[in-house]
Amino acid sequence: MLSEAQLIYAAQDADVLLQLREVMVKDIFKHDLAEIALIELSCVHAMALAEYSGITLDTKRWDNLLEHTELARGKALEALYTYTGKPVAQMNLWGGEVTGNHNFDSTPFILRLLKANGISTRSTSKLRMA
Repeated sequence: MLSEAQLIYAAQDADVLLQLREVMVKDIFKHDLAEIALIELSCVHAMALAEYSGITLDTKRWDNLLEHTELARGKALEALYTYTGKPVAQMNLWGGEVTGNHNFDSTPFILRLLKANGISTRSTSKLRMA
C-alpha cells in the first residue's frame, strides 16, 4: 500500500504530464506537426516492446551491411577529396582517426565547400539541393 506522501507525489507527477500534454498538443498544431506526431506516437508500443524484450538481429547480415556501407562511404569520401584534398588525420584517445580540417557533417563546412566550387546556396537541405 502506498503512503499518503507517495500518493500525493504520484498525483503531482500525473498532473505535470497532463500539463505537458496540453502545451505539446498546442505546439504540435502550431508548427503543423500533427502528422509527424501521429507517426511517432504509433511507434511507441513497438519501441517500448523492443526496449523491454530486446530484438533479434541477424549478425551476419548486419556485418555484410556494415562492410557494404563502409565501402560506399570510402568511395564517397574519395570523390569528395577531389574537391577538398585529403584531410589531415590524427588519432583520438581511443585509437580512432579524427580529421581536424574536414567535417562533412557540418553545414557551414559544406556551404564553404560548395561556394569554393562555384555553387552558391544558403541551405544544404535535400529540397534546396534537388
